[in-house]
Amino acid sequence: GAIFTFLEEAENERMHLLVCLKMFRAGILTKSMVIVAQLTMTPVLMLAYAFRPQLLHRFVGYLEETAVHTYSNILTHLETEGTHLHREWRHLQAPDIAKVYWNLDPKKATWRDCLEHMLADEAHHRDVNHTFAELPRNAPNPFIHEHMHNFDAAVRRKYHIRMRESSREHESNAPLGK
Repeated sequence: GAIFTFLEEAENERMHLLVCLKMFRAGILTKSMVIVAQLTMTPVLMLAYAFRPQLLHRFVGYLEETAVHTYSNILTHLETEGTHLHREWRHLQAPDIAKVYWNLDPKKATWRDCLEHMLADEAHHRDVNHTFAELPRNAPNPFIHEHMHNFDAAVRRKYHIRMRESSREHESNAPLGK
C-alpha cells in the first residue's frame, strides 16, 4: 500500500525539479551540487529509513514544512510591488512541461501559477510525511483512495485527449465536399 504514495510523491518532486530546470537554466555548479547532494544523502537517508522509517518521515515532513514557508514567502514577494521578484517574475510564462503536468491554461499560465501549485504540493507532502511518521508499521495506507481517484482522473484525461486526436485525424482524412 504505502509504495503508491511514495512513488506519487517522488514523481511530483521530480516534476518540480524539471519545471524549475526548464524555467531557469541551471549552471554547472548548481547541477553539480544537486548530484553531490543526491549521491551523499541517498545512502544516509536509506540507512536511516531501514532502522526508523517514522523518524525519516518526520524529518521529511519538517523539510516540506520549510518548503511551504519558502514558497509562501516567494509568492508574497512576487505579489509585492517594488520587490525584485515582483519586477523579474510577475510576467514570466509557465514552461510547457508545467502547463501539461498541472493542466494549466496553455495561453494564460504564469510562473506564479506554477509556484502556487508547488506550494500546494509541498503542503500535501508535509501532511503525508507527518501522517506516515505517526502510523505504526504495516498500517494500511490512508491515502490509497486518493491514489485510486488520481489514477482514474488521469485515465479519463488521457482517454479524452486520445478521442480528440482521433477525431481530428478522422476529420483530416475525410474526403472533401462530404
